[in-house]
Amino acid sequence: MCDVNHQGFTRPGYLIDVKAESIAAEGALFTRALAHHDDAGLTADQIRGLLDISRDYHAEQLTIRLRMAQLGEQAEQKRGRLTPERLAERKALLDERAELFRADEELFFTYAAR
Repeated sequence: MCDVNHQGFTRPGYLIDVKAESIAAEGALFTRALAHHDDAGLTADQIRGLLDISRDYHAEQLTIRLRMAQLGEQAEQKRGRLTPERLAERKALLDERAELFRADEELFFTYAAR
């Protein structure tokens, strides 16, 4: 940490102040296009199609995120010391969780491209 209060930063001393979280949209896609469907000239069939894609995306995303939550719960250190052995026991959980994080972001791009 730096002790300089950089102008314009929300937390003095931090040059980068962002959370490490997924760039995937949370739950719904195409909200702006759907909100402005008249301006965009979308037909009823196109609107239904976007709603269907968004619903399918949300369902798949929910499945991924629920599994991530389960793995996080299993990997969390509840009591005692985190020894090298206990950390090694969690490696498979952490690896699967990392793969799911990537799958969540890939899902976003796959559905957005549709």
